[in-house]
Amino acid sequence: SPGFIDIHVHGLFADRAGDLDSSDLKEMCGRLARHGVTGFLATTVSSPPPMLLKTAKAVKNFIKDNPDTNLLGIHFEGPFVNPRVSGAQNRNYICPFSPSAMKDVFSEGKGIIKAMTFAPEVKNGMRLLKALTDRGIKPFIGHSTAGYREVEAAAGKGATHVTHLFNAMPAFHHREPG
Repeated sequence: SPGFIDIHVHGLFADRAGDLDSSDLKEMCGRLARHGVTGFLATTVSSPPPMLLKTAKAVKNFIKDNPDTNLLGIHFEGPFVNPRVSGAQNRNYICPFSPSAMKDVFSEGKGIIKAMTFAPEVKNGMRLLKALTDRGIKPFIGHSTAGYREVEAAAGKGATHVTHLFNAMPAFHHREPG
C-alpha cells in the first residue's frame, strides 16, 4: 500500500517535537518509517518565537544534511491560538501574532514551515492568516472559538485545514455550528 503522510506528529515514544536536535529527528524518522509513514511534519506546541526559531533551524539543518529524509518540514501548532480552548497548549506561551516577533522565524523557516495552527478570531489572527498565505504556509484553524462567519471568512482568505476538529473548540450547537 502507499505510505502514510502524517501532518501532525508531536513526537513519538520518548521523543517530542519542539525542542529537537538531530538525534531526536533521526530517531523519529526511523521509527515512523518502520510503521509505514513515508513523510511527516514535526509538530510543535505553543512556544515563544525564540524556541520556534531554534526548531526551524534544527529541522532545516536536518533536512539539508539528510536529503532523503521522510521529515518534510514543520507544523507549528500555536502560539497564536485562543487561550480559552488551549487544550494541552501552554497558556504562558499563547500570544497575539506580532510580525516583528516572527520575522526571524519566517525567514529561517522559509520552505521548511509547511503549516501553522492558529485561531482567526484572536487579535491579529486574520493578519497572521495573510502572513502565512503570503509565504506559502498552510493555515490550519485550531484551538479556536471562531464562529461560522469567522471560519467562512478565514477559508475565503486561504485557511485550508482544521486541527483537532471538534476538540479544543466549543461544542457543536444547532444555531451556531462553529
